[in-house]
Amino acid sequence: MGERKLSSSLLIIVLNLITMSKNKKLKKNKDKVSYTSPEAMELILCGKMEKYFKLVSYARKGDPDHPMWKDCPEHIKQGAFNTLAKTEEMYPEEVDEIKDPCSGSWAHGFNSGMLAAFRYIATAHKEVTFKEDGEKFTFGGLDDAEAEFPMLDT
Repeated sequence: MGERKLSSSLLIIVLNLITMSKNKKLKKNKDKVSYTSPEAMELILCGKMEKYFKLVSYARKGDPDHPMWKDCPEHIKQGAFNTLAKTEEMYPEEVDEIKDPCSGSWAHGFNSGMLAAFRYIATAHKEVTFKEDGEKFTFGGLDDAEAEFPMLDT
């Protein structure tokens, strides 16, 4: 079987899995890692990407009373609202900016731009190859970064 490029729908899953995995390694080994090493810089980049993913996602979820939640299954609503609460705990100042009627649009635009930029850098920096159901998938490198930019799916 030949190599196949990841579709945009799988891209977000791969980027998030890589980010979560790298952040766990950084937290676990934070006293052992030189913060000027290429590995540490990659882990820090992934941490920033995760932060802006959460903030962009937060801004898109909307008010719990919004009509979009009306026909949504309760377990999905609860999962979304739990994620919102965790984001509020992790980034209280940034969430306040998103909620502010005067600066909310600017803050969301800034967070979206940061997410797109960090994803571009992470994608251009490294190619990832994995197998699923016996088929080989690859993603990464400058060509994929250019093709996917700006990737703002949450």
